[in-house]
Amino acid sequence: MPDKLVAALREEFEIENVVGFDLGVNRMPRIVVTIPPAECHIYLHGAHVTHYRRRGQAPLLFLSEKSYFQSDKPIRGGVPICWPWFGPSKADPSYPMHGFARLSQWSVNSVRPLPGDEIELILTLGPNELSAKYWPNHFKLDYTITVGESLDLRLTTTNIGDNPFSYEEALHTYFAISDIRQVQLMGLGGSQFNSKVPPVGVHTQNPDPLLFSAETDSVYADTKAQCTIVDQGEDRSVLISKEGSDSTVVWNPWTEKAKAMADFSDEEWLKMLCIETANVWHNAITLTPGQSHALRQHIQSDRLAAL
Repeated sequence: MPDKLVAALREEFEIENVVGFDLGVNRMPRIVVTIPPAECHIYLHGAHVTHYRRRGQAPLLFLSEKSYFQSDKPIRGGVPICWPWFGPSKADPSYPMHGFARLSQWSVNSVRPLPGDEIELILTLGPNELSAKYWPNHFKLDYTITVGESLDLRLTTTNIGDNPFSYEEALHTYFAISDIRQVQLMGLGGSQFNSKVPPVGVHTQNPDPLLFSAETDSVYADTKAQCTIVDQGEDRSVLISKEGSDSTVVWNPWTEKAKAMADFSDEEWLKMLCIETANVWHNAITLTPGQSHALRQHIQSDRLAAL
């Protein structure tokens, strides 16, 4: 079955030496983009971007060496799509963490070159056997991935049913860094956040760059701010801008939680930082029948000297 799917995708969408389709880890179907400015890998499982690298730079996305590549489990790292809930389901905590979109097999809708050596891919997801187990609503997801000198991700949700529905969403992006203890995160000064680790509760971020010295799990609500990761060890700044998003989640598991995760190596917490473009908690989105909403994340990396 995977071989036939890849063969069909090649016949319909392949662009020779630019966009290819193959079987990646554990024979899971994968899109491989190779263009002069960058390279990118996307698995159809979860519409999961697992790799992006600009020419001349180190990979921008972190991927755990212990990540599951299995049809019933999410991939650890890259850009998981959390939808239609964030964290445990309020309807039933036994439902899949962060929703079913990252466990679903997405379809390729279109592949096309754009001016400036960019490639645009659109993947889609609609109601299926998995979604029907956990969510009764009729929806359509369109995920537009634009690969070039920057990485642009746009998740559009459309209510194709007869009743309104509400949902949460996040592009749960894992950024690769040199050392979490050395990086700075700028842009969230003055924002209120709810910390899920001690000191638990609502706080106001001070105006200084955010530094990391312990487990961090914070939801910044009511913010449209762009963030910048300043990574001296990698000689890189990463600008994360967004549209259609009123929440930003910042996460690093640190030592003890890292050891408790089977799909995460004990020391990998040093090399990753999640900055998540989101709409969660009271920033959840409600759509009436026929209405759409787009969540967009734009990622641009440069050498620090370019700041």
